[in-house]
Amino acid sequence: MDDSHLDNKKYQDLLNTARELFFKHGTKRVTIEEICEKADVSKMTFYKFFRNKSELATRVLSDLNDRILKEQDEIMNSSIPFIDKIRGIINHLIRTSEELEDIFLDEMWGANEDFMLFFNALKMGSYQLISDFIRQGQEEGVIRRTLKPDVILYVIEKFQEMLNSDRMKTIAPDPHERLDMMLNLMFYGIIDSARQGSV
Repeated sequence: MDDSHLDNKKYQDLLNTARELFFKHGTKRVTIEEICEKADVSKMTFYKFFRNKSELATRVLSDLNDRILKEQDEIMNSSIPFIDKIRGIINHLIRTSEELEDIFLDEMWGANEDFMLFFNALKMGSYQLISDFIRQGQEEGVIRRTLKPDVILYVIEKFQEMLNSDRMKTIAPDPHERLDMMLNLMFYGIIDSARQGSV
């Protein structure tokens, strides 16, 4: 992408407006006309910056990706005990999801091509970060040393696939509840959290 537009006010107005509308209504329902009207930017100007809505959505997702990675990196590299880092990451992901409406989360965890590209980028960008984090937990004795980081990463991928499965939707229709349950199951298993400290 050409980054020369980043400091342009109209570009930022379009990006901020799209973020607000996409997070609230999902990408499918929102039109270019709605974005332009709310941002007070002409369609002609829109097409100076973006080829189409898909490109704009990709940029919004890229920014979300960068923010998530930055905030998680700060938690992972903080000086707090490792178990508190795990709690911090869980709470961070839950808080982030609370910014998004159900329809947007369902799109993110569905088969939408743009979102799949986003998650692949997130996975690739965070792979080394998570691997290092797992090894740190193993060195501190919080995560079992017998578990290979690649196995844990594979399980995380499978949990992601399960989030939007038809069966999980039946069990927990609310996507925020699904995320909360899956994160806690991933990090804490089936043991009552009261016995190991609440999240």
